[in-house]
Amino acid sequence: MPNSELQLRFRVRGAQIDPELLTSILGIVPTESFHVGERLGRAVHEVAGWEWWSKLCGSDTTPLIKMFVELFVAHQEILRSCVDDGAVITLTVVGHLGTGLVTNYAEAERRGYEPDKSTSFEPFLDSDLLALQFDAEAVQFLGFISASLSTHIAADLGGGNGPLWTIRW
Repeated sequence: MPNSELQLRFRVRGAQIDPELLTSILGIVPTESFHVGERLGRAVHEVAGWEWWSKLCGSDTTPLIKMFVELFVAHQEILRSCVDDGAVITLTVVGHLGTGLVTNYAEAERRGYEPDKSTSFEPFLDSDLLALQFDAEAVQFLGFISASLSTHIAADLGGGNGPLWTIRW
């Protein structure tokens, strides 16, 4: 079965953000933080940022989402006040979705499938199932802090030799 590696990235960005103060109030050490002007690029040069990244997991992000909510829900009022002061909060699922393009009967059988040889072979993707399951508490929390939810997941269709497809929404 293909191997996937996914991760949650929680970002708080805004001109008024003080990364050290936010760290102190939350009591959570960020993976990355920066002040206004410390990053290059139009999107981040005029804002400060505070980012927390989860550990890597397989294709089922449910345990990570549960841990994320448990870690941050107690701080929803603080995070909401950041938004009220102009910050933008985003939760992004990033990573690599394990997949492979199966192009013939022999490859399908090698991967444990039993293709019907009485019909012509139709190529298919052998892929992990990506599970993004947010329970009511997670949805309410993200809604309360006006967070955006996005993904940036790459799928390599060539077994390490390309082409690389990116799934975003």
